[in-house]
Amino acid sequence: APGAPPRGTETVLVVEDEDRVRRVVVHMLESMGYHVFAAANGPEALDIARGLEDPLHLVLTDVVMPGMDGPETVSQLRRLRDDFRSLYKSGYSYADLPEPSHDVLPKTITQQKLCQRVLEMLT
Repeated sequence: APGAPPRGTETVLVVEDEDRVRRVVVHMLESMGYHVFAAANGPEALDIARGLEDPLHLVLTDVVMPGMDGPETVSQLRRLRDDFRSLYKSGYSYADLPEPSHDVLPKTITQQKLCQRVLEMLT
């Protein structure tokens, strides 16, 4: 429809330790047409990635998580496969991040902002 936001078809892995946030982000991405897998932590994300036969286009992960944080999760995922881009989300200011990056989506996430950043990452 004219004026409707573009729809995606790519595969996205969401890694988020907060259940409510994870469910909302997954719902937003699925409503935009993306094929979404969800993990509550880094080890779970690694298990999902090992089982994927299709390409993984984007990993959207929280920066700060108990155990394995977002940057470590992405690093470990890169050892398994190199077919994805990564986008971090964080409730911290950029100055508080362990390694400031241009690929950080600040929390609180709106569907419009999420759609825009995911499209930027995948094009």
